[in-house]
Amino acid sequence: MIKVTDNHAARLVRLNPARIMPAMGEELGAAAQAIVDVARQNINDGAISGPGHAPGPPYGYPNSDTHELEQSLHVGEIMETATEIKTSAIADAPYASYVELGTSRALPRPYMQPSTEEVRPTVIEALGARFVEEVNT
Repeated sequence: MIKVTDNHAARLVRLNPARIMPAMGEELGAAAQAIVDVARQNINDGAISGPGHAPGPPYGYPNSDTHELEQSLHVGEIMETATEIKTSAIADAPYASYVELGTSRALPRPYMQPSTEEVRPTVIEALGARFVEEVNT
């Protein structure tokens, strides 16, 4: 038999997804923004525009030349359903995927995946802390 105390019953009521989902959506939006910020910073670090521009090392962050790539980085719309929350860090320059994944003529210079991996521990910690905060308040 399970005994449900008043304190535990109150915590279960606070687990209501309609209450917690907006808070988690805010945290996911902040996470996507962190990915965008890290990618922008790393694309611009050491970048030289115009003469003397080098594209960056293969499998390393690309170096900006025209700044179109990092200016195209943004956070997508936060979409919530009853069971999930989605958002994205987006690069919509016409050549963004070619830089990230490479082509038959150019090796990849990924920027989104390494940025995601860099912020992942912080994001997981922030999501967990926010969840605990929402449940315990």
